[in-house]
Amino acid sequence: MQIRIRNLDYDTYPCVLHHNGGDHLSRHGLDLKRRFFDLIGEPGMRFHFSKSGRLAGVQTYRRPRPQAKIRRLPELSIVTFCSYRFPGSAELSLNHFGVGVDVVRPAGTWRNIRKLGLLQSYLDGVDSQYVLYLDSHDTFVTRDILDIVGCFEKMGCPMVFQADAHDWPESDELRPFYDSIAEKHATFRYLCSGIFMGETAFVKRVVQRALETDPIKEHDDQGVYRKVFREFHPEARLDYRCELFQPLTDYRHSRRPLPIEPVELNLELRCRLDAASAPDPTALSARKLLRASTYKLLRILDRVSNPFDQHR
Repeated sequence: MQIRIRNLDYDTYPCVLHHNGGDHLSRHGLDLKRRFFDLIGEPGMRFHFSKSGRLAGVQTYRRPRPQAKIRRLPELSIVTFCSYRFPGSAELSLNHFGVGVDVVRPAGTWRNIRKLGLLQSYLDGVDSQYVLYLDSHDTFVTRDILDIVGCFEKMGCPMVFQADAHDWPESDELRPFYDSIAEKHATFRYLCSGIFMGETAFVKRVVQRALETDPIKEHDDQGVYRKVFREFHPEARLDYRCELFQPLTDYRHSRRPLPIEPVELNLELRCRLDAASAPDPTALSARKLLRASTYKLLRILDRVSNPFDQHR
């Protein structure tokens, strides 16, 4: 079974999706994520997560089974940082498609700003041409991840960040810059640091500069990247058309209006059965034999009890 998610506005098939921000801002995105994991997950197997840490915020999904053989994609290192012992949806979905990911689980109190130092240390040991970073628990990938290197190379730049509809952390200084470089009528025009990919040498330069930059919001890395991006643009770009990365946050609060323009997410979940992987309808198993025998017996008994009914 081949499952893809299509962005109807741009006719693109992003391979990494991200419901950034609070779950109460991503109702559409979480519903899409649940339907996606219903298709790739195993019946009877579940995984749970609450971004807020509250019991009321616990989301439950079908847990996908990893492939027997996990491999790295050619010329690409994939990394995520996780402050929990259990795997996130990024790791689970990557392993389901047979793709390896380096999961760094640092000790101590977690702060998002720690991503910068952790990534610098990780990059010191990377020898691949490209590196992909993605958040652990609020991202997931589709099968199109297998072609991400070729798709990235077609974009013709050394680094791409996810784009988002909301200017966060808000900055009166940076907002005009992002508005000025955005594609005309682009819904997603601000940097989100939850997903990015680039040439390893270039990413090292960006991370080094980020470590030398003060955050906009304490303990947060996204404001740092938003500042640094301005220095590296236009070499570094945002994925305005969701060719690789798709934000799933629609900024619609169920109980109260927000001072943020809501977003229409025009996405389509596509599912196509793969004939090669479909089960043989004539193959016998113990369970199928038991069910078939029970069915056959009921048919015989039905005829005995209704000997004059010729339509059964």
